[in-house]
Amino acid sequence: MATTDKHNNEIPLVSIVVPIYNSASYLPRCLDSILKQTYTNWECILINDGSTDNSSEIAQNYVARDSRFSLYSQENRGLSAARNLGLDHAKGKWLACVDSDDELLPEYLAVLCETGEKNNADLVNGSRQTVHENGPRIPFIIEAIVCHTKDAQLEYLHHDHLVTIVKLFRMDIIRDNKLRFNTNIRWAEDIIFVLEFYLHTQCYAACSQPNYLYHIRNDDKSHLHKQFFGLQEELALWNTLVPLCEKFISKYPLLAHKLPYTFGLARFLDRLFKTIEQQKKTAFERYKLYRLINLPVRLVYPESKAQTLRYWLLYKKQYFLFALSRIWLNRDQ
Repeated sequence: MATTDKHNNEIPLVSIVVPIYNSASYLPRCLDSILKQTYTNWECILINDGSTDNSSEIAQNYVARDSRFSLYSQENRGLSAARNLGLDHAKGKWLACVDSDDELLPEYLAVLCETGEKNNADLVNGSRQTVHENGPRIPFIIEAIVCHTKDAQLEYLHHDHLVTIVKLFRMDIIRDNKLRFNTNIRWAEDIIFVLEFYLHTQCYAACSQPNYLYHIRNDDKSHLHKQFFGLQEELALWNTLVPLCEKFISKYPLLAHKLPYTFGLARFLDRLFKTIEQQKKTAFERYKLYRLINLPVRLVYPESKAQTLRYWLLYKKQYFLFALSRIWLNRDQ
């Protein structure tokens, strides 16, 4: 692919948002990889989220080095708030989210932008490589495809990792619909944002070149899928996912049978159950916690007869029997 000309005003601007929190040891690798992009019409919005190391000084050096970088700082408010501040300052046609410990291969933006522009897409998905510290690169390749119907998009979405990295989003859709990252959720906020964006897409495109390097460090605590948070945070996630799924069903009723799998509701619900079971409470206290779960049973497709029974008991508000079923099913674990 040919290198782009940064003086060609017809080339769409890409706004890259990079939240930064105590990233000093790997931030230069990330920002150097942005500087090496063959697609040169970009702005990189750096958000210092209350770092206590010298991340801010490193970022300031890149701002002084290249005018395409800009730096904004806030007190530590979390990833979603940092990304929202980036959205406030983004001027481009496209939005790209990059984590400060990750890395882009030189053709990353060029491939995604060409795919998006050629297909007049609203959302472009790329492939990536997972890089474990002192380990091999593991490619995660998705099929190159263009979807113009919501049915096709949701069919493909089911196989996609619903994260904001490795994607380009049309900024006009974000602006027109006032889309924001949910600051009340610390886990899976990516999923909420991507699904809300999908409500407004007409065309989805994907490319198979794995030009994003997703780094996992041995001491990394940022990979939240392995962590369990407090019950209130788990409930906040559930109470956001369920109305969002219902909104999809209301807008696309013929696709209702696909949506629970697309959203992974059974997985999220099981995670919520486990969070409750990890509470150091009596069985009766856990029974009261189960009553806090709003379960529209039509939205959850269980994978076994045992799950079907449990969800039916919960749906019928048979909380005591449900609690007993959890104890019985976990007795050999």
